[in-house]
Amino acid sequence: MTDIPDISYIDKKSININFSEFFGLDTEDHNEFSLSRKRSFGSEKMLIKITDSLRSAFEYNEAIILFYLNIAHKINKLQEKYEVEDIIDDLADLAYYTADAADAEIKKTYIPQPEQKRKSTNIELQFTDEHSQIILRASFIVKVIIPLITNYMAVNKIRKNENLFMDSFYYAFKAVDKENINIYNKIYKIVESRIKGTKYSDRALWNLLGYMAENATTTANEHYRKLIIDLVPKLDHDRSVVSFLHVSLKNWMHFKLRTNFPISYSPQNLQEVSDSSQDKLTNLERLEFHLKRMDEAESFVTRSKLYNLIVNVLKDPIIKISTEELEYYKKMVQINSLQKNLLFLYFTKKVGRYRALYNLRFGEYITLLIYFKKWLAKNGYMYLSKWMTTTFPSGLEKPRKVINTRSFQEDLFKSKSFRFLHDRKYRYIMTHITKHNILASIITTLYSNHSVYVANYNEMLADEEVDPDQLNNRSIKHISDEVLRLIETL
Repeated sequence: MTDIPDISYIDKKSININFSEFFGLDTEDHNEFSLSRKRSFGSEKMLIKITDSLRSAFEYNEAIILFYLNIAHKINKLQEKYEVEDIIDDLADLAYYTADAADAEIKKTYIPQPEQKRKSTNIELQFTDEHSQIILRASFIVKVIIPLITNYMAVNKIRKNENLFMDSFYYAFKAVDKENINIYNKIYKIVESRIKGTKYSDRALWNLLGYMAENATTTANEHYRKLIIDLVPKLDHDRSVVSFLHVSLKNWMHFKLRTNFPISYSPQNLQEVSDSSQDKLTNLERLEFHLKRMDEAESFVTRSKLYNLIVNVLKDPIIKISTEELEYYKKMVQINSLQKNLLFLYFTKKVGRYRALYNLRFGEYITLLIYFKKWLAKNGYMYLSKWMTTTFPSGLEKPRKVINTRSFQEDLFKSKSFRFLHDRKYRYIMTHITKHNILASIITTLYSNHSVYVANYNEMLADEEVDPDQLNNRSIKHISDEVLRLIETL
């Protein structure tokens, strides 16, 4: 058995790996790993699982010990210079280093699950013994890397970052996944099917959730993240993985649709005026009055958010907008659907809801458009900056045929920005985006529509001569590069 550092946990808040004594180091800075940033990992059962997994991994391959110490050193010494992307890359490498140790541990302790009779013929929803073993191997790796993630968050004072857990755990699954399985996607399909199955049995509650901007898809995404982050690390080798996941999903949905919304089934006469009512309103009239007040309150909150957004834009010390400039663009701008969608995507994170921006008045819309145009120019999106205020003599037309040539697809997939969107930022919806050619459709719309360039305000003041066709000779590669870089920032 390989000699390894002593591993213990302290007061349910941190794990201690005695690297200093094991390697004879002068400092103990790299010994302690805080778990305070994620309470669910601080229970005694969870601490035992994490320390046991660490011991097994270290005993299997002593190179993992050095790799672990190297990441711990970077966290403590580099601190904020050790960026999130850097630690995710290192944790991905550690996951692949640990994959063999996970395989050996599962083979040693795994209890095969009996084959279940399957009612469903949908192969996407079928789980086999092989699927269970893959999830348990990923769970083993996840338990190994958790102390590094939580300690990184504690050192850099990051209160909450679920994306860091999701991106790191993704590589734990990828390290042990089989080429023809894609277990990460399979788990999502299970979650999605269980939630969508309640859309009809609990239709009234789903209608209520709709007013809170929740639907089956957003709920599936929320529960999927909970399952990966909170449940996968807690899995035991001697329990049925599938049953554990199903029961957890069932309990979550019961809380969301039942416990969270107490229901009374006693009959109500909506036309009745109760004796205690002093306003002489029927129950139906009182309900209508209450709903109207809710609508007014929501409208007031939306208007308040938009007002604050406009005030903050006009107060920006770097990007300034004058009254004369606003009046100029009010006369020159032609609003179109793609312009509006790009503008709304940029400002949605500032107001919280995409649909709230539909309440903008014309002057407010133009103000935000000028700000966005200048922001694009300042950040190097010269084509898109000019395009946002361009005009189209025959209107912006949706292309009849999306550019889908082999060379275009190859250039798109090889793009560094596309790989980042595909592998990291929009990994969970990228299949939908590529399947429906959403990116290609945006790029084709920009490329295929003949536009007339509108001089910007400074060019107009200087009476500069501008080429009205200057945006019509850009290459499709130039346009796609700017579009992908912009989406990367949204």
